[in-house]
Amino acid sequence: MLLACNGYVILRGALPRTLVDEMHDAYSAIVAECLASAPGKSSDDLPWRSAGDTVFWIINARLRAFVRLTGPFADPRVVANPSALAVLRQTLGPGLFCNSVSSDTCLQGSVFQSPHRDIGFYAGRSAPGTIVNIPLMHCGPQNGPLQVWPGGSHLWGAELFARFGIRAFDQDTDNPAMEAFVRDIPSLALDLHPGDVLLRDPGMLHRGTPNTTPEPRSMLTIGYFRAGQRYEFGHPEYNLTPSAFEALHPHVKALVRQRYLAWTGSAVIRR
Repeated sequence: MLLACNGYVILRGALPRTLVDEMHDAYSAIVAECLASAPGKSSDDLPWRSAGDTVFWIINARLRAFVRLTGPFADPRVVANPSALAVLRQTLGPGLFCNSVSSDTCLQGSVFQSPHRDIGFYAGRSAPGTIVNIPLMHCGPQNGPLQVWPGGSHLWGAELFARFGIRAFDQDTDNPAMEAFVRDIPSLALDLHPGDVLLRDPGMLHRGTPNTTPEPRSMLTIGYFRAGQRYEFGHPEYNLTPSAFEALHPHVKALVRQRYLAWTGSAVIRR
């Protein structure tokens, strides 16, 4: 009910701190590798690849990196978290699948994004997907919290935005009409701690805020969708190799199989 009516819900303590710390350490190495590989790369050639073959890009001091589902990221409590799945199955129905696993990393020097949706307007009244964010550290007022506009914004249709000339999907460019619109709508800066899991409607208006600290503010971003939906963000190859797929826990493999087999074109996995 909270996810459907409010646009988001936080599951406090859904992951053990030891697992989050393992992911933080592994991801910190990925961040360092991506930052070292970024100089000289052009925004005309997105996505980029790091020296260690991580697919990533950096726009306005915000790093998006696609993690390989190995090590702590392959732990079934991450992609197949039981608490999150209990809500996701009620929200998205049987046959839901994981679309991609990436990161939302806010670097020093980042600025306010424009308030935006993550996904196109819905044909019906139900969300076709859910975004799950897993903070790898305390993500709070001091380092660029996620700002959200809850309370039904995920249900607004395209017609209203078009009628008043408000662009709903601009993240990293100025959007004065949207800024003026949300000025009179209450918002919240979410305070997320290691072990928390955030589930949010991808149509809920939200934005990243500035990180003024020298330490990158990092969380995982995992997309889940209803059976039969298509959302072309990321690519299975960014998260998986054939050997990594075969090594996955059965619960994780069941969630990523749909997109992975669509990429390989066969139920038989070949190198």
